[in-house]
Amino acid sequence: MADYVVCTAVQTYRTRYVIPVSECGDCDPKTFINDSVTCREVEEFSQLDTGEYIIDTQTMNEEQVLALFDSDNDYLSEWPVEQKLKRIHNWEFDGTF
Repeated sequence: MADYVVCTAVQTYRTRYVIPVSECGDCDPKTFINDSVTCREVEEFSQLDTGEYIIDTQTMNEEQVLALFDSDNDYLSEWPVEQKLKRIHNWEFDGTF
């Protein structure tokens, strides 16, 4: 019997960047901004949360979910099992980040 249900989702954002054409030099402005964004050289202009999309849902036993915890949160893998389970059981979002 599975002890936990796991939902995998992806959250997406629409992000815009703006560069004055005069800053693009002799380069094609579209190529310049695309390359600059790819290289993370441009400050974000605006952002819009476009939603969260569910990828899959599965059930896991405690051993599997603890292995998933360690894999997804490798920086917390040294936590004792009791602390990991406490975090998992504290699943309700309270409206704050």
